[in-house]
Amino acid sequence: MRIVIVGGGIAAAYLANRIKKLDPGTEVMIVSEEAYLPYDRIHLCSLVDRSRRLEEIALPIDPRVQIELNQKIVSIDRKAKRIFSDHAAFSYDKLIIATGSLPRTLFDISTIKNAATFRNAEDCKKIAEGIDDKEVVMVGAGPIALELLETLISLPNIRHVTLLVRGNYLYDRTLSPQSKKVIESAYLQS
Repeated sequence: MRIVIVGGGIAAAYLANRIKKLDPGTEVMIVSEEAYLPYDRIHLCSLVDRSRRLEEIALPIDPRVQIELNQKIVSIDRKAKRIFSDHAAFSYDKLIIATGSLPRTLFDISTIKNAATFRNAEDCKKIAEGIDDKEVVMVGAGPIALELLETLISLPNIRHVTLLVRGNYLYDRTLSPQSKKVIESAYLQS
């Protein structure tokens, strides 16, 4: 049995490890478009403030799990049980898609100098390299954005941080009015 997991995040890593633990004879492969072994995205802010290196937030992976990096899957042939990147093809008996979510962007930022989403290690590298002695503008106030905001306002090398929010709330619109006030007061004082 060959199981191929598309994705390189925490779900892919833990699933691969669990499959190998339950059935060591099953061949398991992770296929990821990232250039790095799976890492814990919860600690992305530590890459921005450079308090940790990527290797330090790497997820443990069973050494018997095969990993293919830099392989963005562009098509699936379900009948032939194969997936394809621009450079390779991988066969499978079972296919699991564990790609996570995509950041929502309001417009294409690919041509804007010094603009980044905040989703992966490459984004963190771009952010960390582009903030020295700069005014930073962040768009969005969800949980991940607020975590990054807290990291950025603690750095001595940033001149100013501006947070742009579409709604009249921080974090999540479904929070109670009391919760919203607590969260807002924590950031408006900073």
